[in-house]
Amino acid sequence: MSTASRPLTRMHWLVPAVLLAAGTAALWSGDLDRRVARAFYSPTDPTHWPQGYEQPWAFLYRWGVFPAIGVAAAGLLLLAWSLGRKKRDANAQFLRRSGLTIVLGLALGPLLLVNGVLHETWGRPRPRQVVEFAGSQAFRAVLQPRWDPSAQSFPTGHAAAGYGLFVVYFALRQARPRLAWLGLATALVLGSVTAWARIAQGGHWLSDGLWSAGIVWFAAWLIARALERRPAKLPPNNRDDSPSGTFRTWGAAACGSGALILCAAYLAFLPLMERMDREIALPPGANEVQIEWSGPPAEVHLLSASGTVARITTTLSGRGAPWVGLADHWEPQAGPDGSVRGQYSISVSGHRLSQNLELWIAAPADVRVMLRHKPQG
Repeated sequence: MSTASRPLTRMHWLVPAVLLAAGTAALWSGDLDRRVARAFYSPTDPTHWPQGYEQPWAFLYRWGVFPAIGVAAAGLLLLAWSLGRKKRDANAQFLRRSGLTIVLGLALGPLLLVNGVLHETWGRPRPRQVVEFAGSQAFRAVLQPRWDPSAQSFPTGHAAAGYGLFVVYFALRQARPRLAWLGLATALVLGSVTAWARIAQGGHWLSDGLWSAGIVWFAAWLIARALERRPAKLPPNNRDDSPSGTFRTWGAAACGSGALILCAAYLAFLPLMERMDREIALPPGANEVQIEWSGPPAEVHLLSASGTVARITTTLSGRGAPWVGLADHWEPQAGPDGSVRGQYSISVSGHRLSQNLELWIAAPADVRVMLRHKPQG
């Protein structure tokens, strides 16, 4: 394995900085944030962002972070493997530095800076929160902080996880340049399509994705630069019967266990985004819809709509296992003339850490909706 030194140059930070500045200027001058978001906004849909529930956007929302989790686990396994080898082993030194670059780069960029600090404090309203898109807050351009924890648009954590694969480039660029460039291309594609998915869901602006890429890149560059400046210290011999050998054994076991725990924990904490739509035909002259619904507690929205049908839209968000599912059932019942009656049931299956269930019922303006909740059990 060749590990010939190819130091990082100023181009590794200068070119991304120029691209980030030029992209931000273009977004500002063309008002591209709102123009792109408007392409996905639907004022007639009850959720206003129906495309976000379609594929591949829903899949990316749920699984787009998992490649970064897998890479982080791989970084921990590299550390475990390197700690289990002799200190003077050149391959072990390469694996150790690569593992540190991956783990520390992902920890500093996507985890700490994006999700831990900026996402929680910057205070930029999401598209679905602003007045132009049926929200209540004023639009704020990128780089205009308000320090409001209730508005968490800047930057986007999902896209940052996709761009987190930048660490593969920095970890492998010396020994495996082709794999490094493949990692770079994968990061750009995965981060960009995930950022697009979050725009389709009304969760983020185009500029949020751009700055997520910039923040994650510079975090990975900073870690790689710091490790490059720190030369490896070789021990005088190959003996591993010293206390440090025991420490490395325990460290290897801890890193290997951490990789397994990281993957398992995330699989139990997947983001949920499910939607179901159902139409109820209204006979001529119908002036009332009586619905008795059963299921978990939900936030109910009654809306007016045009046409000759009543529509029920059910949405589920939160965190849970991969097998979480949403199902519904409509059972019509006989009723007096001029009314439509029925029982509507909702069920959510699978392990969930949190859930937010919403029920949207839309009917023509001249049709009264009577709704009664029947608790589960």
